[in-house]
Amino acid sequence: EERVRARSLVRRILRSLAPRALLTTSDEELLIIRDLCASEGLQLDVPERSRLSGIVGDEVRVCRVVERSREH
Repeated sequence: EERVRARSLVRRILRSLAPRALLTTSDEELLIIRDLCASEGLQLDVPERSRLSGIVGDEVRVCRVVERSREH
């Protein structure tokens, strides 16, 4: 049930993004975020390199979220 609630929350957040946004996420959540972006018609551009978070010490990536073109 916790995963269902988490996915629902992420979907609501993704829907509220402007046509372009930055999203910071850990590698642990990256696959979930990527799948949810795809289901919402968004493209997630993920950099090859991660950065160490100064807050919790996890590796994070600053990703670009953009609306997919209507041609795709």
